[in-house]
Amino acid sequence: MKFSPTYNLPCLDPEDYAAYALYLQCLAMQLDTKFQEQFESIDAFLRPPASVWTRTTTQTGLFSPDPQLLFIFEVETQVNWPDTTTTLPHIPNVRGWWHVGLTGNFIASGGVTNDSERQLALRGDAVVNESGAVTTDYVNLLEEVHESNTGNGENLTVQGTVFQPGFDSIFLQGYLTNANVASSLTMTITPQPRLWVTFLGDTPEIEQVT
Repeated sequence: MKFSPTYNLPCLDPEDYAAYALYLQCLAMQLDTKFQEQFESIDAFLRPPASVWTRTTTQTGLFSPDPQLLFIFEVETQVNWPDTTTTLPHIPNVRGWWHVGLTGNFIASGGVTNDSERQLALRGDAVVNESGAVTTDYVNLLEEVHESNTGNGENLTVQGTVFQPGFDSIFLQGYLTNANVASSLTMTITPQPRLWVTFLGDTPEIEQVT
């Protein structure tokens, strides 16, 4: 029995009459393996790794002017997510470009300071390796608006792309900074606050040739 040079498929010699059943079995197993590889490749392309963390209850007491940490990881929804070791919002150890974002609605709990600033930040510290070395604020995205005093609060969304070069993990957290001196702010659930992470794709290694 011979095998084809490109796909290594079995090819019977003319005198191999007794090997037809074995040939069919070998061919079926090889094709099944290749079809499964193609299916997994297509599935990874159509459904890239993604995770969304959603908050289902309000967060009150967001005072000015210091950055206030936002808690939004009560419910997690995953698609082809490669890392289930933690439920905290993070970019897993998969090399390539990732799209990350954070959105929420913030409304004054009492008086409104007209035209005061609202800053929503998405930050991420990278755990570089197993020794625990950390790169602070490896992710640092910011969105700013000014209070319109319409009675519905302000909807803020911050988003951007992040390159993951192979760090153990990049943990993400949201922060709100505001200049509303008249009262604190509340992060509402209309709409529900969300933080998301989606894989965009890898970047080939670039080597300089001299």
